[in-house]
Amino acid sequence: MTRVASIVVVSVFGLGTPAISQDVQQHFAFVLTDTVDANRFLLAVGACQQETRAFTDLILEIPVTHPLRTEVGSRLHSILFGSAYEPRTFQPLLSIDILDFGALPTPSEVRGWAVDSSWALTRCEMLAHEIREGVEYARLWAADTGAVFKDRLARAHAAAVQYEDLVAGAQRTRADAQGRAYSRTGFCNYPEQHQLQFFLGTHTETVVFAAGDRIAHVRYTAPRGTCPMAGRSRPN
Repeated sequence: MTRVASIVVVSVFGLGTPAISQDVQQHFAFVLTDTVDANRFLLAVGACQQETRAFTDLILEIPVTHPLRTEVGSRLHSILFGSAYEPRTFQPLLSIDILDFGALPTPSEVRGWAVDSSWALTRCEMLAHEIREGVEYARLWAADTGAVFKDRLARAHAAAVQYEDLVAGAQRTRADAQGRAYSRTGFCNYPEQHQLQFFLGTHTETVVFAAGDRIAHVRYTAPRGTCPMAGRSRPN
């Protein structure tokens, strides 16, 4: 079976309206961000903290004396989910496209789905990925501003993939027949079809884009697809 998740943008992605914690807010220094988008981001972070201790530990890693420079928007150009750097200067800047995250389900939503799609990539996994990449990129920049950009970005991305795996295992939203947690293992990009596929175990999650590179909907299917030669595949 196939489940199609359409984007429905509500106040905080259907998470209700809990109060924004100052303990969360002090870890981020917002730039070029309006109050509505900043609040949506902070509430999403708070909701993910409630899901796993691993996500809470990630936020606590950001020193309040050096909060992470963060830009949150609803129409950020050429960014899917997030980015760790400012494209003109390569300086650290966590950029988050908040509408993209609205296309992904929360862990609690996935737990209520049938087995045909209850293995889906969750919002908290992807948010952990982007924040961890931003944190690591900023750390590497501070350690050596003269380092090769591609090397710095590759190391930050590797740390992000590792932390995404940690959050995926902690939230226990997918497990194999032996009860072992697993995360996504790769992806394929199909620009001609306006699609991006994530592979999770034996399953395939397809992100379908509308005009202007906006996410139109997400399809969850089984069994796992494979990348043709024309597609691009990476470990994560």
